[in-house]
Amino acid sequence: MDKGFAVQIDKLSLEQRIDVEKLSLESGEFLHVLGANGSGKSTLLETIAGVLDIQCGDIQLLGRHLKSWGLSELANHRALLTQSIACQFELSVAEVLGLMSGRNQLPAEIEDAFEIAAFMDKPLSHLSGGQQQRVHIARVLLQVWPAICENTALIILDEPLQKLDIVHQQSCLTLLRSLASRGNTVIVSSHDVNLSNQFASQILLLKSGKPITYGTPQNVFSLETLKSAFECDFHLVYSENEYEFFHPVVNS
Repeated sequence: MDKGFAVQIDKLSLEQRIDVEKLSLESGEFLHVLGANGSGKSTLLETIAGVLDIQCGDIQLLGRHLKSWGLSELANHRALLTQSIACQFELSVAEVLGLMSGRNQLPAEIEDAFEIAAFMDKPLSHLSGGQQQRVHIARVLLQVWPAICENTALIILDEPLQKLDIVHQQSCLTLLRSLASRGNTVIVSSHDVNLSNQFASQILLLKSGKPITYGTPQNVFSLETLKSAFECDFHLVYSENEYEFFHPVVNS
């Protein structure tokens, strides 16, 4: 797939919660959006996904104005995981994933990353918070799996790592980076600077709904920009292999 722009934002503003003058994200990028609580991460992701109406400005997805996408067409190409997910019915994991009537096989990549097969027949509500999160990420990916296989999907995940243990944080990010490397575009919000430094191809730092800086982790992450975004000091720690580790310093 030739690289084009998966997301283009022009003079976007929303209820004094988001103010983005211009931002362009190429297809095949793995963008991490970081910032303190209330910085506008969720609002920006939901606006890009078409869940929140644009009050001022314009967004283009995959070369088309967002308003030109029909709902069903958009759902085939764009997947969104929100932070708040409520299931009102006592559904099994298989039912939540839509794997019924004998179609009970997950794509190998999803099973390898999230290890869901062992509790496929259990009610979702009986699972731990981390297990439920793994199911919901899988559900979102399955929604656009045909587009993922064609390397044309736009995957938007709001804090997908919450409640996941360390192993599944790593496997989730490894899978998402792999999907992006093929041409799919992945946008996640996160609070983990070091995981973003390890996995992201692009970083957007937000503060009060406005971008502080945008670019590769090497160009974006510094002690100064992190302090500006999170309003606390950071130390830069080097391990034996010179991997950069940012350690926040919170005043007691």
